[in-house]
Amino acid sequence: MSIKKLILLPVSFFGLLLLVFFLSGNPFNISTQAQSLPAQGELGTSEVSEQDAQKAQDYFYPREQKNMESLSRISVPTPPPGYKQPSIRKVHPILFVAQDKTVLPEHQPAINSTMQLIRRWYSGPLEQNNLGYTFEVANVAVYNAPFPFSHYQCGRAWCAPDEWIDLDLNVVHALQDAGYPVLLPGFIHEIFVIGGGGWASAWCYPDCPVWPDPGPSSETGVAVVGDWALDAISTGPNPDCVVQMGSACNKYPQQGAIAHELGHTFGLYHANDDPRSLMRNWWDFPYVTLIGEPKNDEIRVVRSNQFIGSRVCTHDSQVIRSNMPSTVTKSLPDAPNKFFISFTFNNYGWCRWTPTTFNTFLVKDNVWGKRRANVLSNVYPAQEYRFRFQLTAPTTVGRYYSLWKMRKSTTFFGAQVGKQIRVTNP
Repeated sequence: MSIKKLILLPVSFFGLLLLVFFLSGNPFNISTQAQSLPAQGELGTSEVSEQDAQKAQDYFYPREQKNMESLSRISVPTPPPGYKQPSIRKVHPILFVAQDKTVLPEHQPAINSTMQLIRRWYSGPLEQNNLGYTFEVANVAVYNAPFPFSHYQCGRAWCAPDEWIDLDLNVVHALQDAGYPVLLPGFIHEIFVIGGGGWASAWCYPDCPVWPDPGPSSETGVAVVGDWALDAISTGPNPDCVVQMGSACNKYPQQGAIAHELGHTFGLYHANDDPRSLMRNWWDFPYVTLIGEPKNDEIRVVRSNQFIGSRVCTHDSQVIRSNMPSTVTKSLPDAPNKFFISFTFNNYGWCRWTPTTFNTFLVKDNVWGKRRANVLSNVYPAQEYRFRFQLTAPTTVGRYYSLWKMRKSTTFFGAQVGKQIRVTNP
């Protein structure tokens, strides 16, 4: 918008200064951050831009559908005579390593930690009557396959990536031939295929053929993901993925893709395109949920699944990042020195944090003029919450601790964040 006329009225020097500030867009580079950020804290948000979300939608879903049609051709094995389902049903992750592929040191820890985080995420939308609901998970198993990767791509010596129509089928058959109980009742497997690129597919029995509505709950299932997911959780975004989907290739979104494929094995489809659901907007993980509405009751389907069990709402937290100064000047009687600190916790428990009950509290050296900051919104398992507030330096020089932990009412839990801060003369 252009300004054709500017009428100048008599103003004071201060008024003219404000007018120049307004018209020139902060010419003195005066920080406005303190005013724009919340005084207490804020829930994390999806890190994927609207443009990249559209790219992810356009790229991912047509290929997943094609891959799932391939996997649907698999024969569910007949249990052998006398077969008994395991007493504790678990999700079993497998790292599939073709003869010419290499396992990196980061792969197994990344898979195990991701599956533990996804366990907690599922507990959030399923919470009921002070109980969380989630699945048990085994540590990742590594399968060293006897043939080069090309053998599993499409059954020929070489094929283009868009011809990998039977990758998941061949991988599942190879594991079954090696004695893994893939698609036997009482087992769910999530397979991470080194070399699998952007592959993503899943299948379950007996419910997958009756989609698009979610359910009924599954008796067995298998999911397959490739390098785009594995790289994101272990070594960093996959370059080929970034070309196609941008920020949807980062760690949290790809953890969402892994959780999404696992959701298929429980009996879920695509949430009738409800963008609030993991089964639709997986790239917004962990700030998505499961739907609990008529004809789209994902919560009922998963909570009633035989792989899902209840557990008491215990609480835990992890420190994600913090920003505190190492040195501040002391406050003077007529000039208090106020400064901001911030830190971010991950809800690593089984149930949500609520504004009325949960807070962060100072645990050592009550000299900063503030001891407590409340959570201002519900924080579900696997989600991050960033506290940001102002402290006041003490009037006496020295070294003081600024250490904080989460509390439920008056009970501390989880990790501690903070540091020793040196207070000096001005």
